[in-house]
Amino acid sequence: MARRHRTAPALAAAAAAIALAAAPAAAAPPPGPASPAGSGTPPGPVPPAARPPGPVQAVRAEALGEPDELDPAVWSALTTAYKATERYLWEPYAAPDGWLSDGTCWQDAAGSGAMGFHYVNEADVGSLDPARPGALLYEDDPLTHRRQLTGAEWIVYDRDGRLDTDDDRPTLFGVPFDGPMKGHHPGQPVHYDLHVWLWKDNPNGMFKQYNPTVSCPAGQTHEGPAP
Repeated sequence: MARRHRTAPALAAAAAAIALAAAPAAAAPPPGPASPAGSGTPPGPVPPAARPPGPVQAVRAEALGEPDELDPAVWSALTTAYKATERYLWEPYAAPDGWLSDGTCWQDAAGSGAMGFHYVNEADVGSLDPARPGALLYEDDPLTHRRQLTGAEWIVYDRDGRLDTDDDRPTLFGVPFDGPMKGHHPGQPVHYDLHVWLWKDNPNGMFKQYNPTVSCPAGQTHEGPAP
């Protein structure tokens, strides 16, 4: 019997219900440290931007290179990722917990979108745990000028450091990582990575490198290779 796929709206609603049931209600943060320089977020208890707990996206059709939309293991792993990153909707919590940014916003030189600002936690680079991404992805809200969490990235170094072999390509959420690719900054080894747009919809797919709805502010932009 042919397997029927749910529609995207139905999947989104189901996944949102999972996240709501699994994650505790987010309270407004107490007075805390000022946001890192350049974040545009004023000091004090500014609560995270109002947005749905997700937005958990429908895992789209295989034509977008994404996992089986009915696989419960994928939904379980994504729920874990949402719960682990929800705290960082309040961006000033990121730096004290080890997530550091160099202040550079990455966008695609070919014009397919941007990745935004990467906040890397070196302790979690190499992790394939859904609760321990190697980086958080942020963008500047053009209206509030605050940093908004858009997603997360898992980063795994290539075993042999060669660009012409990929027998060690990792997989997470049922999706093979992109790469192998050269390091994006001095000293970074050849690696694989997987971007997951947990907190902002990517019309090209939840696991695509670049998001056409993300943009970089003038003067803080680095143009990367096309995906």
